[in-house]
Amino acid sequence: IHIDFRVFSNGGRTPALEVASEQIQVSSCRFNLDTHMLPYLSRVMMCEAPIYPEVERNGKLITLSSGGFLVNFTTASADFEYVSSNSSQTLVKGLRPNLFRAGTDNDGVKQLETQFDDQTKPLGQWLSLGLDCVTLENVKREVSSKVLCADVFPERDTEKECPSVETEATIISWPGKVTYDGIAMAQPLKSQNQEHIQRKLGSWKQTVTMNSDGALYVENTITLDGSLVKDLPRWGVEFAMPRSMSHNSFLARGPHENYADRHMSAHIGVYEENVPECPSTYVVPQEQGNRMGLNWLFISEPRLDENSLSEKATLSAKKNIDDVVSGKQGLLLLPTSTHPEFSVSRCTDTQLFRARHINELNPSKDSIFVRIDAAQRGLGTGSCGPQTLPEYQINDDTEGNTCKLSFWIKPIGFGDK
Repeated sequence: IHIDFRVFSNGGRTPALEVASEQIQVSSCRFNLDTHMLPYLSRVMMCEAPIYPEVERNGKLITLSSGGFLVNFTTASADFEYVSSNSSQTLVKGLRPNLFRAGTDNDGVKQLETQFDDQTKPLGQWLSLGLDCVTLENVKREVSSKVLCADVFPERDTEKECPSVETEATIISWPGKVTYDGIAMAQPLKSQNQEHIQRKLGSWKQTVTMNSDGALYVENTITLDGSLVKDLPRWGVEFAMPRSMSHNSFLARGPHENYADRHMSAHIGVYEENVPECPSTYVVPQEQGNRMGLNWLFISEPRLDENSLSEKATLSAKKNIDDVVSGKQGLLLLPTSTHPEFSVSRCTDTQLFRARHINELNPSKDSIFVRIDAAQRGLGTGSCGPQTLPEYQINDDTEGNTCKLSFWIKPIGFGDK
């Protein structure tokens, strides 16, 4: 329930001035049971296409294909590429675990070297663990199958199984391998690590299943060593999309950025924005742009009438998901079990951390970076007051050190019906 408080003047003829607003949640339920999304989820999962995805093996390459889309996996790495075979355009690249954020001043002032060993400032600990440089090693892949509707629509019986590629790997971090010239906080680590030391942080499992119209169901599981990894900045994944996909529409908290301990003023609604050419919320580049309570996210190429939209999110006049995607070309992301957090940027977290000022930022000329988090650490007031409260931290005992994050990636407007 959304309530606005407005002041009317001139007999109601003058536009009302909003002086306060409040949003009240009247029920709580899993996203996959939300009635307003069931029809769309049903169309995504219960595709009527007569041809089911094909699996092709060619040396170290495994390919799933259907509905004019391909997913290419190599047995040599944990990456995959999601490609529109009609346009030969790569739509998604990477999709790896993401455990680092460009520290805020509350996490630790990156130009104060003395805070590197400060136990009240987690940023130095994150760098010491090498969360800014994580790789996937000992990669194992195998082809299996999955009944896609079973998780969300268990009452619907189907004998049709879709092919999956399961990936297992070891999560390895490399403290000090990424250098940050001019960033005082990173200099002690640079001097300590003349030869880079790797750390085994935990394990990674990912299952990618393709349905008959080319949509992907992606299940990610991150399991970390609780004795080593404590008070994480985030627990999620990151992937790259083409730079041209610069328009976002989403149903989540907004319009401004919001975090676990700063979200009461951010109301749930349908918002839209163009991805900023250069992140500039803060003069000193740092973590920014997060939104909580994601129900769905549609990333698309802007139409001509959307090129002039603000780079700050505004309420959309389109409230129905079918209206949002109508006539557009892009990817629709649908979480299936939780309401995750997300951000979309032209910079990675390491690019943000490396810059001392916005004039030093070097946004990607080729990609948009999408970050989906099962959880992200709250902001706190650590630069001048108490650190993030325990209930807003991501500690080692969270769900037995295991994070699960699953969602659909549905292509829209690429010649599909």
